[in-house]
Parts: sequence; structure tokens; C-alpha cells
Amino acid sequence: MGKETFLETNRLEAFYDAIIAIIVTVLVLELPQPKTATLAGISALKISYFTYLVSFLVCANLWQYHHMIYAHVEKN
Repeated sequence: MGKETFLETNRLEAFYDAIIAIIVTVLVLELPQPKTATLAGISALKISYFTYLVSFLVCANLWQYHHMIYAHVEKN
């Protein structure tokens, strides 16, 4: 049998990076704007900002582990 050729993982990593970037962008677009540009206006939305922070950290964690997994992929 002939030697099998495998593709590099760069394209899949770039695709996954693009997906994470789109997700994070949509998350930040969904944040409500404060009614006033004061600390009271911002603190009124603290639950929304906390939810965004947790969602962003989950996405960042998934992105980090994805790159860690593909760092261990070897070609045969």
C-alpha cells in the first residue's frame, strides 16, 4: 500500500479560532449599554457584565485546550 498523507492541523486550528472570535463578538454585541455614563449606571448592569465575563472565560478556556490538544497531534 502507498504511504498515507495527512493534512496539517493549521487549517482546522484557524477555523476554530475564527469560530471562537465570532462567538466572543456576538457575546459583546449582546451586552446592554448603561442608561447613563456613571458608575451607578454601570453597576446596574453588573449581572449582565458578570455573565459576559463568565462566558468569555469559558470560550477562552475552550480555545486554550483546543490548542493544547492540537499541540500533541503528530503525523505518522
